[in-house]
Amino acid sequence: MSARRPLAKPLRRCARALLRPAMVLAAALTTLPAIAVELSAGSVLPHDSASDVLPRAAAMADANGDGRSDVIFFNIHHTTAATEEQYLAYLYEQQADGTMRRAMRFSMIAGGVTRYGQPDGVAFGDLDGDGRAELVLPDAAHDHLVIFKRGVDRYDEVKRLALPFDFAFHQISIEDLDRDGIPEILYHHVSQGFAIYRGLGGLNYLPPMAVMSYVSNGFLIDDADGDGVRDLLVAINSVELNAKGFAINFGLAPRPGDFGRRRRGFFGLPAFSGMQQAYSIGVGQFAGDSKPEIVLLSRTEYPPDEHNTVRMPQTISVYRMDDPHHYTLLKRYEYRDVGAVMPAHLRVTDLDGDGRDEVYVFRSGQLEVIQQQGDGFAPVYLPQMPAGFAGSDPFLASTHFADFNGDGCRDVGYLANGYVIHYRQNCPSGVAMRKPAQPAMRVTPRIKPRRGVRLRR
Repeated sequence: MSARRPLAKPLRRCARALLRPAMVLAAALTTLPAIAVELSAGSVLPHDSASDVLPRAAAMADANGDGRSDVIFFNIHHTTAATEEQYLAYLYEQQADGTMRRAMRFSMIAGGVTRYGQPDGVAFGDLDGDGRAELVLPDAAHDHLVIFKRGVDRYDEVKRLALPFDFAFHQISIEDLDRDGIPEILYHHVSQGFAIYRGLGGLNYLPPMAVMSYVSNGFLIDDADGDGVRDLLVAINSVELNAKGFAINFGLAPRPGDFGRRRRGFFGLPAFSGMQQAYSIGVGQFAGDSKPEIVLLSRTEYPPDEHNTVRMPQTISVYRMDDPHHYTLLKRYEYRDVGAVMPAHLRVTDLDGDGRDEVYVFRSGQLEVIQQQGDGFAPVYLPQMPAGFAGSDPFLASTHFADFNGDGCRDVGYLANGYVIHYRQNCPSGVAMRKPAQPAMRVTPRIKPRRGVRLRR
């Protein structure tokens, strides 16, 4: 016994030395962000147009009254001739087995006459309460909104609503703003603001109410201050107005039928060493305490360094209301040098149901899923696209979260070259209707979040 004891300590030291790399690796792995949302590689609902087409707009709703999520999207063929094939619409309907099947392909040009505009975002939803979605587009002159109902193998025009603004259309949306069960139609003019048509039932509407706003590239309807009333939010990037940041119309409709109380507040980007440009806005919950926070997607351009290199990182900033209509910057996370490429659009939702939202960034046929990691964020999942796929930047209105295969979990869909769907793979229902997700990509944040910058109106 005594002869073997002197060997005990060296053996223990040797064992610890051998185990140390494994222990370090295990500790490192625990610092990587957990992947709670598993999404499949992109599945494309195709078009059959010529290759030189521009995917223009997409919308999601129940098109046939069966309670499932269906998709309609539009392609513009680059040609000067107004032919039937120049402006096409495609409707895909979800089947009982969870697959998506093309139900319609029709032209928006009748007899060589272009009667309807080519929008950045269309509205698709049930306006008259019959359970089937209507379609809303501008006309070619952009002086009316046109409502379409489903017909035989196409959607047919049934009503027109006069527009208060001239040409500069950007986005249309269908929202029940005053919570009376009758949806309103919102029309967004890129520089003059919004026209809101209050629904009276059926397809009847009051004359539009104008809500002024700043120059922006789309809007969001959400509860920005936690008072239970939805607000209107825009990301602003106006050089002419020297306004870069976000603006909110608080209390757009505090009571059913009441559109009277409106307060507008502009909140500028905090001053950093670089020039910033705001592109997209969202509302989420990241602290787990049910208080809403504002999420802003922007790009920062820093001055050249000693090597004459200019950094242009994409930035996600989170703001919190600390007292009525004053916001404090909680986190600022720069995670990708995008160079001259403009950021596209940001959406915020809790897809995995853990009580903390994820950030989804849509850009050029690519979806980035960004989750929280400690006090900051990290892009932890980049679903792969089909081989040879080339996409375009989807507009905010053409990005959706919905159950596209009937398994009870929401998936992610957006317009690119065709309509792309990333199916949720780890759905709690256990239904696996699509192939397994592609391996995730984990990226460690390079820049720590900055705190304590206060914004005032």
